[in-house]
Parts: sequence; structure tokens; C-alpha cells
Amino acid sequence: MYGVLNRLEAQTTDTSSRKYNWAQTIIGRTAGELNGIRAQKSEYQFEDRNAMLIANSSYALNPNHTLAASFSYNGTNRTGSDALATAEWTIPFREPQHVNRHVAALSYQTMFWDEKLTSMVFVKNFGYTARTNVYNYNAGQQKELIPYLSESNKWGAGFGSKYRINTGTLVKLSFENTTRMPDGVELLGNGNTILNAPGLRLERSSNFNIGISQSFRTEQDKWSYELGFFFRNTRDLIWLGEGDLYGTSRYENIDKLRSMGGDFSVRYARKKWLEINGAVTYQDVRNRQRFISNGAVNLVYNDRMKNMPSLMANGEVRLKYPSAFGGHGGLSFYAGTDYVQGFFLSWPSLGNRSTKKKIPTQFLQNTGLTYTMLQNSMNVSLECRNIFDRQVYDNFLLQKPGRFISLNIRYFLHN
Repeated sequence: MYGVLNRLEAQTTDTSSRKYNWAQTIIGRTAGELNGIRAQKSEYQFEDRNAMLIANSSYALNPNHTLAASFSYNGTNRTGSDALATAEWTIPFREPQHVNRHVAALSYQTMFWDEKLTSMVFVKNFGYTARTNVYNYNAGQQKELIPYLSESNKWGAGFGSKYRINTGTLVKLSFENTTRMPDGVELLGNGNTILNAPGLRLERSSNFNIGISQSFRTEQDKWSYELGFFFRNTRDLIWLGEGDLYGTSRYENIDKLRSMGGDFSVRYARKKWLEINGAVTYQDVRNRQRFISNGAVNLVYNDRMKNMPSLMANGEVRLKYPSAFGGHGGLSFYAGTDYVQGFFLSWPSLGNRSTKKKIPTQFLQNTGLTYTMLQNSMNVSLECRNIFDRQVYDNFLLQKPGRFISLNIRYFLHN
């Protein structure tokens, strides 16, 4: 059994009467630095009280059959206030909000044929209650604070199995019908750039996975690979979208998606001085909602998912010198690369593809050097990421830092 209590305090202070440019020059007057309808002075602060509990138990019926049960609870209660009380945008966040989630699971595991075949079947219960607020018109001319109360209870089940063909070959298969419940940030926001999401629905999915892994070894060489494929249908995907206030975002649901793809990884080692590894992932995620809520045809039906790459890869070569400097330490050097294929910021079929915003293909190189000493108690690492200082972006087309050099010193304390 494991439990945690957390208390978080945060504050957003916007009391300036002046507007500045990037050179810190005053360019005008304003009722707050935040733009749009958020340009109102505020001293919004909130407090989150979070409680988490995880409990697990198992009982071996005999050497080949095991029954297990688990329970997890996560609850967040938020209270807020605004000392100035002039900013309209803070009104929904001043009243209490909360989200409480629990997952209870029961599983049954079997092992046969000298533990070559291991299988598990399980069932889960997902419980969810939440309150969020919105300040809007409620079929009238005056705005009012409207509470959104949500309560849900869902069941899920699944099956997983793995079979060891021989010492180095393993085949895996799994299926699950499951639910993902919003967490505190997704539902309640962060009090600043992420707004709360009244009415956010639970995410439901059916997932199927199959894979194989093999490893081979000689006196001097060892290599292995893993190949996997997945297929999943998702309803009400929880996704970070645009907010309705300038410069903000809000989590939303995307009605129906179908995902399929696979990943392949390989690893090679030569004695203790060389390691090479690489991985590639391909995913085809498409909108499968034929009609929208008013019955009209969905214009983005069968579109690739917006704001999501379809092809990603990485690789690394690492050289090791375990007995560097007279055997008093270990030295290792690595060179690696990361690749993400370009993708559109919005739905691909909407607008002119030649002029619409696109996150470009990104191909970066990294390198680093690590020295370990004092019987592995201390290591010093010098790393350079994005060696050639290429322009890189996040998946919202915001610029990320270019070349990045860091020095990391780590020391382990032993009893």
C-alpha cells in the first residue's frame, strides 16, 4: 500500500498598467498585460490539495495460478481567489472545483509448460466524479456562473499472453477495452495558459497489440530486436486544443479515431566497448467520425490526425572504455540522431496544403561524453544536443532552443 498527500499553491499576477515590446520599451497603456478579453488586472491564486492511494495484493492458488487485486485512488480539490476581483476570466476559477478518480482491478494469471506460456485475464472498474465551472450565458441576457457536474462508472476488461519459444525468442499478444479519465490539469487547467474543460468526457478505447522479440549471443557479440504492431479504436480522445481566450489552450475530446502502426527496434553490443541501437515507429491515426453532432457530413472524415507525426526514428552509437585512466574510472562516448517526419498543425484536408502551417521535418544530431569514477558513485557528463543548431519546433509550431550544451554531475550517497 502506498499513499501520498500533496499541496500546491500557484499565483498569476497581472497588475501592470503599461504594455511593453520585446526590447522592454513602453508602447502603450493597458488594464493588464495579458491580451484579448484577458486584459484585465488580476492577482489570481489557487491551491490544489491532492490525495493518492495505491494498494496491491496477490494470492498464489498454486505454483501456476495467481489471483491479484489492486485499487488506486486520485483526488484533486482546487480552491481559488482573486484579490483584485476585476478580471472576468478568473470568475470560474474562484469557486471550488474537484476531480476524483478510482480504478479497481482483479486479475487471474496462469503459467504452463514450464512457464513458457504465461497468460492473464483481468477486469477493471473506473469511477469518476468531477465539478468544473464556466462563466457564460445560460439562456438569458446576464452572465452567470454555471457548475458542470460529471459522474461516470465504466467497466473494462482485457487479456494478455506471452509465449517463450526458446531461450531467446518471445511472442506477445494482448487485447484491452479500457477507459482513460481526465487528470487534474486536463480538467481544471493550470490557472494560467491551460483553461478548465467543463464537459470533458472520458476517453474509451479498444486496443490490440502483437509482437515478437529475439536475442542472439556469441562469445563476443550480442544483438536483439523487437517488432510490434498495434491497432486501436478510440472514442472521445482527450487532446490539447485551442482555448477560447487569447494565448490559451484547453483539453477537448475528438470523437472517433482509428490508429494502426508498428515499431521496430534493434540493439547490438560488441564485448563491453561498443553498443549500437536504433528504433523506428510508424503510426497511421485517422478521424473516423462520419457525421458531426448536427448530422452534417464531417469534412475531416478519414483525415490523418492533426498535429501528430506519422514517422519517428532514433539511433545511437556508444563507445565504452571501462578501465580509463589506469582503471580508476570508466569513459563512454555516444553519438546519436533523432528524426521526426513533418506534419500539419491542423487537419490536412482543410485549406491550401502549400500555404497552411506545417511542422517541418526535423533531423537532429546529438553527442556526449561521460566519465564515471569512485566505483560508479560519481559521474560527470558533458552533452551537446542539436549539434548543427538546426531550427526545431514543438508540435504547436513554437520555436524550441537550438544548440544546447549541458554539464551534469551526479553523485550517489551510499549507506
